[in-house]
Amino acid sequence: MAFSFNFVLAATIALALVLFGCNYCEADLINDVCSKATNPRLCNQALRSDTRSKGADLRGLAEIIIQKSQAAIRVAKRVAKSVQTSENKPIIDTCIETQNDANDTLNDCMKLLKQAIRKIDKDTLNIQASAAMTDVGTCDDGFQDFFYG
Repeated sequence: MAFSFNFVLAATIALALVLFGCNYCEADLINDVCSKATNPRLCNQALRSDTRSKGADLRGLAEIIIQKSQAAIRVAKRVAKSVQTSENKPIIDTCIETQNDANDTLNDCMKLLKQAIRKIDKDTLNIQASAAMTDVGTCDDGFQDFFYG
């Protein structure tokens, strides 16, 4: 689950930076965005591995980040289901529920991006992205408590 949290954390921070931190951009927009992320290497790898990112504007990069975050959430849910036992079922159930919440929140982020033709409601988008990160973190915390606490 740590991968999903790390990816969504990096992606959420990159998303916030896409929308808030890049008032000016140099020749390489991906470098500009990812250089400010918590995990620049992961951010760069995720965006550069997607052919849609080449030539994308800030909104396009934000959409890619959201979609990649949703893909990481789907993987995390599959992994969680695959390791479910009677002993850890409550944790897995919580994990899946919070992953679903995170995905719903990222869907809301995508809607905000698509609805805002000229101006993005950056505050709402930032709140939604942070909520998704919190949901994914709840899953990771449950696993850590189960195994180490």
